[in-house]
Amino acid sequence: MKKLLILLTLALAPLWALADDPPVQTSEAMTVTIASRGQDVRAVVHDLFTQSKKNYVLDQRVPRIELFLSLQNVDFDEALELICAQSSLRFTVQNGVYFLERVPATKPTAAPTKPNPAPTPAASAPNKPKPTSAASANAAPVRPLTEQDLQKRITTRLAKTPLRTVIKSLADQTGYRIEIDPATPDYKLDAFLINTSLKYALDVITKATSLEYVLTPQRTILIRPVTTNRVAVVSN
Repeated sequence: MKKLLILLTLALAPLWALADDPPVQTSEAMTVTIASRGQDVRAVVHDLFTQSKKNYVLDQRVPRIELFLSLQNVDFDEALELICAQSSLRFTVQNGVYFLERVPATKPTAAPTKPNPAPTPAASAPNKPKPTSAASANAAPVRPLTEQDLQKRITTRLAKTPLRTVIKSLADQTGYRIEIDPATPDYKLDAFLINTSLKYALDVITKATSLEYVLTPQRTILIRPVTTNRVAVVSN
């Protein structure tokens, strides 16, 4: 009987620890080592995904690009972002498969020139239109943040810190407004994220706490409980 109680205690102890304090363990993330002295980006990408045992598809229109880099024991996500940044590539993930393609070049558009109006005699001058305020004339439509915007670099060294404090640190470093749904418990995290992208930090934090983040039309980031397949997590 005593042996059975001991075995049950050992089996349930990790579950209690997870419920009390869900940590963000970046130290266990998969790392890769990549070195290239002028090697084609297509071969470098293949080496990266072969080491990490992940699935990928590379657009055949990607041209030959020579890369010079040396990455020792770097997180897979960090290595992929660095390679994409050096070769003007971008990626999306669908059903666990990474799709890589060339970032399309944007052609600069010249501002239209306005013809000089012909001078009008003072006697026949029409009524002057009402002046338009500078704020309304220069107002630009607000666009949501994109994944490219989330590539800003952040660093946190926070142990057993409330979730809202961790998120405030990310917002202060990036200048973006990051909101947390009031229904979200204030979990305590071990957030040691050294020179990573904001996207990677948000992915790791929300995965560890069973939350999700969305990019709102107001150019903010909203963190909230997962609306489907919700996993219950007990906070302190």
